[in-house]
Order: sequence, then C-alpha cells, then structure tokens
Amino acid sequence: MSDELDKNGEPHPEEGPVEEKHVDTDWKEEARREKERLAQESLEGARRAERRGPGQPRELPEPSFQLMVTNLAIQALIAMGEIANPLTRKQERNLDQAKHTVDLLGILEEKTKGNLTDEEKRHLDGTLYDLRTRYLGLSGS
Repeated sequence: MSDELDKNGEPHPEEGPVEEKHVDTDWKEEARREKERLAQESLEGARRAERRGPGQPRELPEPSFQLMVTNLAIQALIAMGEIANPLTRKQERNLDQAKHTVDLLGILEEKTKGNLTDEEKRHLDGTLYDLRTRYLGLSGS
C-alpha cells in the first residue's frame, strides 16, 4: 500500500476507488409492510362496499401487479386460517387450497422471471417466502 495521502489526508487506494456494495437486508420487512398496506386497502375497500347501497358504483383500487399478488396472498392466508373468511367471518383451514394458491404464485414467479420491476420482484419474493414459511409451519412438512 502506498504511504501517500490524498488531499483529505486519506491513503490512496492501490487499485482505484473501491465501490461500496449495497445489500438490501430490509426487503423482507418492506415486502411485509407493502403486503399489509395492500391488504388493509383491500379490507377498507370491502368495508366501503358493504356500506354502499344497492346499485351504487364500486370504488376499485388501481390494478397493479402488487395488488394481484396481494389478492392471491390473502386467499392463501384465508385458506391457512390466518385471516377470517370474509363470507363466513370464521377462521377456517384448508391446507390443500392454501398450497394450491401458493403454487399459483410460484407459477407466476416462474412465468414473469426477468420481466418485473425491482419493486414487483421484491414484493413477489417476500410474499412467496412468507406464505411458504407459514404453510410449512402449518402442514408440518
């Protein structure tokens, strides 16, 4: 290593500037927060729909990839008994249905590989990781 110092009093690197690598360790937390936010928006929309009278137009969220993933995730969570079924208002467990829905998300992951934005990929990856972990815990597999 050179003993020379730059104008800031720092030693000169021998092989040029060293790039700092950014490791996104918060992707799981970010995906979880996004999933919760979208689930909350979906639930609020359902509550607004219940308060509307017959014949009034429905207020729908803007379609997006994240919303589609979240809707499937909510279906899987309902099937796992993690969320009450909105029709029966009871927590019911159907692990075959839960696995089917998680597998659908897995197919979506395969078929969209290389075609997602970073945000969409993080959301899908985080959602799949969370759902698969929950399913394994419930199924004992």
